[in-house]
Amino acid sequence: MNAGPQLKAQFLEIGDERLLCTTFTPAEGEPVVGTLCVIQPFAEELNRARMPIKRMAIEATSFGWTTHVIDLSGTGDSSGDFSNASLGRWRQELQKTLNLLFRLAPANAARGLLAIRSSMLLLSGLQLNSALDRVIAWQPVSSGRKWLREFLRIASMRSLSSTEDKPTRKPKDILAESGAIEIAGYWLSREFADELSQTEATIEPELCPAIDIIELGATVSPALQKFDEALQSGGIASTLIVAPNEPFWRIQEPVDTNSLSTATIQRLRSMVDV
Repeated sequence: MNAGPQLKAQFLEIGDERLLCTTFTPAEGEPVVGTLCVIQPFAEELNRARMPIKRMAIEATSFGWTTHVIDLSGTGDSSGDFSNASLGRWRQELQKTLNLLFRLAPANAARGLLAIRSSMLLLSGLQLNSALDRVIAWQPVSSGRKWLREFLRIASMRSLSSTEDKPTRKPKDILAESGAIEIAGYWLSREFADELSQTEATIEPELCPAIDIIELGATVSPALQKFDEALQSGGIASTLIVAPNEPFWRIQEPVDTNSLSTATIQRLRSMVDV
């Protein structure tokens, strides 16, 4: 009897941290044709990405794909605290976790990576034991400085909407003077902010020769068009795809992401010619 997709949550011992890995696998007895590892976005965007990821992962099992969803340290249900976040630390965790998960996958299975929004920044300088077949990116953030500016804007908006008089200090000034600032329940350190402001997203051909960029909306934005051109100039076969869904990371309520799931599944299936 086909019992349907299987779901398993386990903690992986990666260095000094315990990282939650949630795995969706095809029904028992069904062949696994590919392994997809998901890197989630930073801060509150992670929570808003949970449902779109789950919908896509369950659908992918129908086509023989196993999906691993990784919570890096200080995020989700993993150990650590966001106040100690570091792109360098997360990149090391990601490198060890991906090498482990791909090593345990079937030898002939395709190897894919899904980077969502800000997690695209972690691919810069990432090195794995074996190359990926493809990266898929949901509305990738190409500039750490831009993401930081948007994150600090949340603090500015909350200050303006408070009952207090006109705010006396800007969030970036508080961060510079105090060394940290609380934004929507997340403590952002000055060191992490500095690291973000100096990071641009990129991929080395040795890591992966191809990427599919999926933009949510009606048309391709100038920012992602520029990102696509930069990747192609660096020797990456980059494809831009539009999925006419709302930006789930900006909306608290669940939104329809069927087009996003469909576009992702199509790219996964093209990797294995299913």
